Amino acid sequence: MARQSLRRFCMITTFYPPYNFGGDGIFVHRLANELAQRGHHVEVIHCRDAYRLLARQEPATPYADHPNVTVHGLESPWGILSPLATQQTGLSLFKAARIQEILRTGFDVLHYHNISLLGPKVLTYGQGIKLYTFQQ
Repeated sequence: MARQSLRRFCMITTFYPPYNFGGDGIFVHRLANELAQRGHHVEVIHCRDAYRLLARQEPATPYADHPNVTVHGLESPWGILSPLATQQTGLSLFKAARIQEILRTGFDVLHYHNISLLGPKVLTYGQGIKLYTFQQ
């Protein structure tokens, strides 16, 4: 039997529990934790400001992640203006430097999912195999 090769994954998404509203965040949460349970290292980048813009409150229910999952909940000093600026320009104006800093640590796989309030420019950041999934 062949030995499994462990990988470094980065999930890049607008919403991730508990800063999410349902399906897309839950999908990424389950995938990240399943990969981590199988021994892979997983980091998740998401936008807390986007959740706050739409929910206008903090999440009520905490979520647990596997110890192999590291979550980077991005926040800007500009608060909810950050996702608004991204939506209008398509650029992660206030979060690009932090995203690039995280990605410079090196990943085998970059998985993009619902990057609507992180901007399409984020697709050009980082090195590795790039995947993009979306839900309708």
